[in-house]
Amino acid sequence: MNRPHFEAAAQFVRNLGLECSLIEQPPLSPAAINALGSRLGGTVPDELAAYLAELGDGFSIQWGLGDWHAGGHLFDAGLSFTDDIASEHASMQEDLRQIVSGADAPNALREEARRRLAWVPIMGVGEGGNIFCLDPTASSNRIRYHDIRWTSYPPELWRVSLGDSLLDMISQWSRFCFSDPVTADGGHISLSTLANSLTGPFDWHPENFSARFDRGTTKA
Repeated sequence: MNRPHFEAAAQFVRNLGLECSLIEQPPLSPAAINALGSRLGGTVPDELAAYLAELGDGFSIQWGLGDWHAGGHLFDAGLSFTDDIASEHASMQEDLRQIVSGADAPNALREEARRRLAWVPIMGVGEGGNIFCLDPTASSNRIRYHDIRWTSYPPELWRVSLGDSLLDMISQWSRFCFSDPVTADGGHISLSTLANSLTGPFDWHPENFSARFDRGTTKA
């Protein structure tokens, strides 16, 4: 379900003459997924459980621009390790519960913190506090962005999303071989840098990515 999208992107990159690796991991067993659920205080959301059962703990796609870029820019896409997911979840829960119970916090802030209590961090954990999360309670726009500095941002920046589901984000991103978005002048920016400027769902439009890495389809 998820793997074909990574494989299609990897093959496209290799056809460009660039090196690309899929960092393989053994699939997670039901027992291991249940153990993660216990650490999360409940169960693992179905789509995350399906990803882990298919691709394992720490699977990623890695490829570099080589001579196409002076710095040999490297792309590395995949979910965070489950230990990091569980640790970050615990940290988020502690911070959010403090806001929810804080008498001095504005109502809007408390309500947003209460909403985020359902989120499960899945990507970007340990990379400076810019975390992509799965909101299992939402019917759409389930892939959310959580910046540890979010309480200092205006409410219009609280509604960033990158996909209706985990598979939706993966399939959309795979069209561009999991490369970084680009600015109008062609410079590469990270998804988290991009997310900090959004006020709603991200538009996975080709104009936001380099044309040479566009497979032209979200299908595997």
